[in-house]
Amino acid sequence: MSVAAVVAALIAGTTTSAAAAELAPPFFQGAANGGVTTAKSDPAKFKNCADPKKGEPFGTATPQEVGLDPAVLDQLATTHLLSLQRTLYVVRFGCLVKTGPLNALFENTPQHVWSMTKGFSTAVIGRAVTMGIFNVHDTFGKYFPDLGDAVHRSVTAQQLLQHTSGVKMNWANEIPGVEFDRLKAWSSAPMQHAPGTYFEYSQNGPATVNAMAEKAMQQHGYKDFQDFAQRELFDEIGIDRDNYFWMRDQAGHTEGYAGLHMRPIDIVRFSLLEQNGGVYGGRRLISPEFMREAGTGSEANPGFGYQTWVNSAPWYNTVGLNGLKEKIDQPLIASAPTDMTYGWGWRGRHFFTMPNLGLDIVTTSIEHDFEYDPATAGSEVAVQGEQLSGYHEFFRTAMHAVTDQKVPDPGPYTGRSASLTAFNPGNWVDPIYTVQGRLAAGMLDPNKPGIKQNVADLVRVMAHTGPFVLYN
Repeated sequence: MSVAAVVAALIAGTTTSAAAAELAPPFFQGAANGGVTTAKSDPAKFKNCADPKKGEPFGTATPQEVGLDPAVLDQLATTHLLSLQRTLYVVRFGCLVKTGPLNALFENTPQHVWSMTKGFSTAVIGRAVTMGIFNVHDTFGKYFPDLGDAVHRSVTAQQLLQHTSGVKMNWANEIPGVEFDRLKAWSSAPMQHAPGTYFEYSQNGPATVNAMAEKAMQQHGYKDFQDFAQRELFDEIGIDRDNYFWMRDQAGHTEGYAGLHMRPIDIVRFSLLEQNGGVYGGRRLISPEFMREAGTGSEANPGFGYQTWVNSAPWYNTVGLNGLKEKIDQPLIASAPTDMTYGWGWRGRHFFTMPNLGLDIVTTSIEHDFEYDPATAGSEVAVQGEQLSGYHEFFRTAMHAVTDQKVPDPGPYTGRSASLTAFNPGNWVDPIYTVQGRLAAGMLDPNKPGIKQNVADLVRVMAHTGPFVLYN
């Protein structure tokens, strides 16, 4: 669709964005859709642990105390390690039950969580919405009236969270390290679809919605997005400001697509917040309405909510790391519970929350995601991030560990194979959009405010945690 057609549609009121914003029940939820059916486990029958306060360790339990099979959990940890994974946490009813063999080496060192950053950004925005200082129906133009054209300025925060803003996606333009100014990059990108009607995984959009929320936060006395995140969310769940590094673009905007370097042990705290539906330590931090919306897919992609993957969907659209978005007519992970939502970070960074079972699984990786096969190492680089046989078998094992109910087993993986042919060079190289856009953006400039803040933050965090590797 041309920009002119998009504008005409907006003027005529024929876009579906307004309708999408007013959807009443979730598109896909329940046993008849994606994933396997689980009953609601009764926490009263098992040991429960309180959410740890700042500086406190997690409460622990034996597998038997929380209704899990220790032998199967050992198998799960071994499978995870052999897939070149770094850390593993299994938590049930708030109790830490199982960790991976490498956890002691890595759990207190910040690791780049890649696109799991999107989930953290969403929770911060959810806190602002809950406090009444931001609204998901706010438009880009409300906060940045001088950027973009009329269509860009009509895009809502909700559409940016759902990755349905309508702008052209181009990987080479959107992921090249420390971006010059992601707001300018997003607002100058070609508009290909009417906002709210088409899913296209975005890397500039997440920073854009963060910047919108930041403007609202600053109107209420907060220095910036990260100041709000720390004071209103991370402090509440026990994450120390000196234990993580959150990168900014050169203009100073907090990155949203990636850039967050978080200690694995602190990701578990965040997963508990998700597991508890926005409650931590008995205090509600994010409203149930926002949590429900975040875990509900859109019409354009039922498998993706507010930067959160939704396992209840019977079909979904891929991230398209190989350059071509594909509609997949199967659940994200057919062997995992239908009520599961999760964060996805490139090469095996995940938090998985399963409310019915009261179960959280958190993982970080060394080099590869769950699809790793020693016989074909490196052969699937172009399709990293798709949940195929490795994820299916991992969750078959995890579900076999549950002893208080028999979770249905869909059997061995019979879904699609990795596609190395669905490559779209136009999503990587575009002489006008990519090459000229990158040249116009300028090279790395150490005098820019974002670079200066990154350096200061990096020095501060490393002085506290010890050295760590950026982007790893």
